[in-house]
Formats: sequence, structure tokens, C-alpha cells
Amino acid sequence: MEITNTAQLEAYLKANDINNYKSVSLLEGGTCNFVFRLIDDSDQSVIIKHAEPYVARNRQMPFTPDRMNFEHTALTELPKHLPPNHLISLPQIYRYDPETHVLILSDGGSRTLKAAYTDPALDIPNLGRQIGRWLAALHANTKTADIGDNEAGKAIYRHIYSSMASTLSEHGFDASLGTKIDQEFGSLLATDDECICHGDFWPGNFLVNNKNELTIVDWEMSRRGCGATDVGQFAAEAYLLDT
Repeated sequence: MEITNTAQLEAYLKANDINNYKSVSLLEGGTCNFVFRLIDDSDQSVIIKHAEPYVARNRQMPFTPDRMNFEHTALTELPKHLPPNHLISLPQIYRYDPETHVLILSDGGSRTLKAAYTDPALDIPNLGRQIGRWLAALHANTKTADIGDNEAGKAIYRHIYSSMASTLSEHGFDASLGTKIDQEFGSLLATDDECICHGDFWPGNFLVNNKNELTIVDWEMSRRGCGATDVGQFAAEAYLLDT
């Protein structure tokens, strides 16, 4: 069942006897999935994610909808391995439909950490320390955790490495450096097996609520791998926010 707009989502909700809501809206900013916000009859909001067999922003790029299975598994299993944290949490799952790849989650807030980065109400240095400790706990506590082999997630992540040479060349840098990095480090994605990695760990995947608490979202790229990839991606993105 295709669900790429609000009319199709409302048809899905009706077919599944989900009728106690006031409105649904399609959210902007998602790359891979179609993401909606639903306001229920008590004025509470929830998030509905749906995966089609392609990337939402580029429908010519195939991407298995089974990625939503990995997000569901990660959000189900990882809380068992993580210590309680008053500042950083994962979305709560309300419902998952594996046949249509529809995931209904708690709403972590309307702003990303990337968008809120310059808000003076946020203590960014403290948030950085807390995020680092949370990530260290994730990697340290999941050395034997199993969420399955996310081959599609690895392939998407490998694309970052394989396209590095052309990106460097496009911006006037030495393409051979990108080739070397891809050969030396990109190839490790197939064999690294140290811990559970988020797979797309950057400030755009942190939601900030009205209490300035953080929710880490978008776990469909999660996989077993090397924790340094999460650290490196977040550090690079944070550097760009500071420049």
C-alpha cells in the first residue's frame, strides 16, 4: 500500500480502525521515508513513519522497505541495554505494521538539534558531553547485542565512502585521498562487528522538546559495526555547525 501523502495515510488509518485523531500532516526534511505528525483527539501528537521501496527524496533510488524492520528492532531491543537517562531517550513505539512498514512513535519535538543549535536556552557544551557519554554507553553495552544484518544500511553507508573521491575532486581537492579512504576504511563496513551503531548519528537526528530534552530518531540505518563511525560523523557535522 502506497502511503506518500496525507490522503493515503488517512485511508490507511481508516482501514486499520484508527479514527481518534484531529489532523495529520506530512513533515518536511525526511530523506528516506515519509514522515507524518498526527494530532489525536486529546491534542497529543505522535509520529507516523512509512517506508516505500525507494528513497523518498529520490524515487529513482531503490531502498528496501525492510529498513523499517531494523528501526523497529533497534527501538525494541536497545532500551534493554541502555542505562536510564533523564536528558536523552529513544522514541517509544506505539504500533508497528511490518506488512506495510508503518511505524507509529512518540513525538520527540518539532526542532532538530541542528536547527536549535544557536538557541541560547541550550547549553551546547553540556549537551555535547551528555551525548558523548550516551554514545559511549550504547557502544560499550551492545558488544554482544544482535539486531540482524542490515545489509541495506551498510550499502548506503558505503556509498558515502565510494563517492568521496568524486566529491573531493568536485571541490578542488585530491581525489586520490578519497579513493584511499574508501579502500582502507570503506571496505571495513562489511566486516566490522564491535557493537551496535546508529548509522546516521548527526544533530539532524536529535529532536529537542519544550523541556530541552533530546530524542534520538531515525534508526533504520542501525547495524553492527565500528563505533568510531558514529563518533566521526557527529564530530564532522558538529564542526560544520561551528564554522
